[in-house]
Amino acid sequence: MKFRIGIIGAGGIARYAHNPGWKKLADAEVIAVADPSRQALKIAQDEFAVPFAYTDYRKMLER
Repeated sequence: MKFRIGIIGAGGIARYAHNPGWKKLADAEVIAVADPSRQALKIAQDEFAVPFAYTDYRKMLER
């Protein structure tokens, strides 16, 4: 069973620490990211193939 991860915040720490760290774990996958910056969301999706992006973290948590 894989753990499905949603990250709140798509800035530098998420890009250079959280996402790469989660990607190294075989039993976890980052499936969503939330950030008010559409530019940060696009970068996260492009660099880490995150399928779902939200500008409101509450919407992400509802799913």
